[in-house]
Amino acid sequence: MKARVSSSPSYQDSLPPSSNTKTAMEQTFARVQLLLSFSAAFAKYIYIKETKNWQEAQEYCRRCYTDLAPISNGYDMEHLRMLSNNNARALMWIGMQRNLTNKKEWTWSGGGVVSTSLWAPGQPNNGILENHGVILDYMLHDAETTRYEINFFCYSAVVVRERKTWEEALEYCRGNHSDLASSFTASSKTSKLVGVAKAAVTKVTEWKVESAKQSVCSLATSSRMACTSAEVERLLRGMLSMSFSA
Repeated sequence: MKARVSSSPSYQDSLPPSSNTKTAMEQTFARVQLLLSFSAAFAKYIYIKETKNWQEAQEYCRRCYTDLAPISNGYDMEHLRMLSNNNARALMWIGMQRNLTNKKEWTWSGGGVVSTSLWAPGQPNNGILENHGVILDYMLHDAETTRYEINFFCYSAVVVRERKTWEEALEYCRGNHSDLASSFTASSKTSKLVGVAKAAVTKVTEWKVESAKQSVCSLATSSRMACTSAEVERLLRGMLSMSFSA
């Protein structure tokens, strides 16, 4: 049954468009800040000194942490360089793979399309068997999954169960880890953002389950970790997407 609509204009209808827009933005911002205040989410990069092929590296990262590491900008690449003591000049696996249904598209193992600005000149050359990604000289290259047994980077999702605003979360991260760095793939479409945000929550749960194995998994792991805002920014953008689509 349809509700009857009054023909007389409401007070809100009489407001200037700029006021309506400002009110909507303020409500959205307040809602996002409220949601973020209940838990701040972070991710850590971990440099793994063991040598494995891509599939083995992904299995290791998923067993011990969250997944192979995604990269979205030069700042993230700089964190990986520092973690590996400049070894990023050598080949290292990251969480990048070719979309087998659209072989010209590359995605991160946790979701999101790879930014074209991160590729080395002439890359990807999309060889028949080159379905996964490596870092070489601080740039992205495609490579055969089983051709190399090399070091790699994992990332681990962490949730801080405290009431924090974005600024407080930034301060916490700098004080307890390293800094906030964007790991959000800018080329991801808005329609995918809500799904990514939900996936981040799922992965945090998985990380907690796996945390009991850290004593075994951390044997070949660098103790230095760089804190990024991977999940914070994904959750924030997902919340904004839900707010404006409501």
